[in-house]
Amino acid sequence: MTPTQNIDEHVGRRDARAVRRREMSIATIDDRLLSADEVAELLGMSAYWVREQSRKRKIPFVALGPKVRKYRRSSLQAWLAESEERPR
Repeated sequence: MTPTQNIDEHVGRRDARAVRRREMSIATIDDRLLSADEVAELLGMSAYWVREQSRKRKIPFVALGPKVRKYRRSSLQAWLAESEERPR
């Protein structure tokens, strides 16, 4: 391999890493963990309802401790899609 090819390969890898980092940061923003208040606002429900549904294990959540629950946006979107009633 010539020195020029080696430099081109290194630059290509660096660019690929930068693209992956950008994609990851976009995915992270879109799929960040939400609070019960944020979920309530998105769903048009009360935060109490969101907490009750997670306590009854009817809504997907991430347990970060015995009393700390967060909600992943993508999981909520999948849950809503599954829960959607379609006309017959």
